[in-house]
Parts: sequence; C-alpha cells; structure tokens
Amino acid sequence: MDVFAEKELQYLFEKRNRFCVSIFLPTHPAGRDLRNVEHGRIQLKDLLREAEERLANAGLKKADANDLLAPAGPLVEKGQFWRHQSEGLALFLAHGYFRYFRLPLQLQAYVAVADRFDITPLLPLWTSEDRFYLLALSRNRVRLFEGTRYSITELDLNGIPRSLSEALERGVDESLRQQHTMKPGLPEDTLRYFRQIDNGLRHLLRDQHVPLVLAGAEDALKLYRQVNTYPELLDEAVFGNPDKPSVDELHAAARKVVQSYYDRARSQAIERYKERSDPAKTSWELEEILAAAHQGRIFCLFVQTDAHQWGQFDPEKGVVSRHDHPEAGDQDLLNLAIVQTILHGGSLYALAPSEMPEGSGIAALLRY
Repeated sequence: MDVFAEKELQYLFEKRNRFCVSIFLPTHPAGRDLRNVEHGRIQLKDLLREAEERLANAGLKKADANDLLAPAGPLVEKGQFWRHQSEGLALFLAHGYFRYFRLPLQLQAYVAVADRFDITPLLPLWTSEDRFYLLALSRNRVRLFEGTRYSITELDLNGIPRSLSEALERGVDESLRQQHTMKPGLPEDTLRYFRQIDNGLRHLLRDQHVPLVLAGAEDALKLYRQVNTYPELLDEAVFGNPDKPSVDELHAAARKVVQSYYDRARSQAIERYKERSDPAKTSWELEEILAAAHQGRIFCLFVQTDAHQWGQFDPEKGVVSRHDHPEAGDQDLLNLAIVQTILHGGSLYALAPSEMPEGSGIAALLRY
C-alpha cells in the first residue's frame, strides 16, 4: 500500500480497541541491495516479537496475540516486498484489522501498544511542506514517483498503462489496432493514452492534496493538461525527455518546481496572518484553536517545529487541561489540532520558532 490519504489518517485516529499495535521501522529505497533486504526482514521480525511481548504485558493471551499479529508475519519472508521500499514502513494491527504503508519519511524503529494507534510519526506527511508526486511521461514509458526534499521512490502503476503501446492494446479493437500499428503516435492516440493515465491516477491518488509535477516533452505535457483531472497539478513542469535523466536528476529538477510552490504558499499564508484584516479570524490561543479545529473552522494552521503540549481536550465543553509532562490519558494537543485540521481540509505549515506568528507554538487563520 503506497498512497496514504486523509481517510486513512481519520480511520487510524478514530480507531479504538483495547489492543492497537503500531510498528514503525526505517527502510531503504535502494532495496535491491540484498543487505538492505535482509536487514528489513530481521528488523520487522524483532519488532513483531517485541509487540508480542508488549501485548502479553498488557494482558492479552499468547494465542490471541499471535492471531492479532499473524497478518504481518508473511511480510518477513517476502524478499520481493523488501526490494520495493521507501524511507520508512508503518504497520497497524488490531483484531480484524491490518494495514501497512510505505512512507517517504525517515522513521525510527519502535513499537506502540495502546487503546489507539500511534499516528504521530505520520504527521510530517502533512507538515513537512515538501511532499510531491512526479509523473514522468513519454510514449515509451510512464513512471510515477513520490518524493520529498530528501528522497524519491517509484510507485506501482496500479491501473495505469506503462506505455503508449500498452494503452492502445487496452483501448482499441483489432481493426483499429492495425491502423495504429501503421501510424503510431497520432494525437488522438496520445490523448487516449493520457486519458487512461489520468483515469488511473484519479483512483490511485484519490483524496490526496499533494502537488503533482509533470516531466516530459513540452508538446506532450500540453496535451496531458487537456485531459488532467487531478486538482493539484502544478503549472510549472520539468521539460525534456524524461527517459534520459537519472532518477536523482529528475528528483532534483522536480524539487526546484515544488520548492517554489511551497515557498510561495508559505509566504502568502504568513503574510495573510500578519495583515489581520479581520482579527476575529486569527488566533494563537490553544483552547480556541482546538475548538476551531474540531469544528472545521481552520483555514491555515501554523505549528512550531518539534513543539509539544501534553494534556487533554474535551470538545463538547471546550475545556483544555495542560501538563508539563505526559500523564495517563494525555495526548499531544498540538498533534490533535493538526489531525483535526487535516481531516477538515485545512492547510498546515511547520515553522521554525523565529517564523511563528506571535512567537507562539501554534497559531491559526480561521475560516469564520
């Protein structure tokens, strides 16, 4: 499972069970190196053993713990699985539930067993402000990548044709296929090809709000934009034959495009906050921000990098209890505001302390 969407975050956030197991481990994009393959397998095996011990300490019988963890067991032995990884791997298990995600995040190896899943390591997917997709298009080859400023990983093309010839094989009958064989690359062929790609992306990237960068010849990209339905497609692109550069070169070129996009969005959001044309639509009070986040009223949320505030929040009463150190039943209230902002379609910006409005650890622009 490669694409992590808001609906997955919502399910993990809302899921409650006496025994929820969250497992995180670092992986290696260059997974064809057999040393990386073996290391990943051994590390997951060790983490599953640790999870079993923690479940036992939490009061679950050994047989029940084995049943809960069983769906993850086969991954240990799948060598092919470890050859196609990103920067990190996250697994979530409960009775009757198992999901795993390859993530462009540098994760630390650890296990959590609680009455809810631990989603804190996933939040940088929305706050790092550098995640993107790259679609490299040519007649001979289609590739889709997920990237950050640090890495780029090629994704599986589930439902997306890998070339123009494959698209034509899917979309025409035998008589037309003979014509296309004689006259390859007609504009209508290319549009049909691009429509199939767009249809596949619509399914693969559904519910995503991550910028998409195109790479390809200028005339081809103009045609693709005619059929595109992905709302986060950027106007800027990487021009040229995308089959010639190395993956690292494509990554560097796409990063320049994405960095410009994020820099503009960040500057505009901060400036809009500072203008304060309507003071009632800005806040740096945690109680007000948490209430607004639960009500879906946050347009932009600014959170200081590496800041934390432990405590509890009662959304019905709007009451916040804060603690200097985590106590039983506590959660990170800043992460709570982040999750609720994500689930209601707000934008997030992780800022250095010197960039934070009001010098606070959290601030927000409100919709109303």
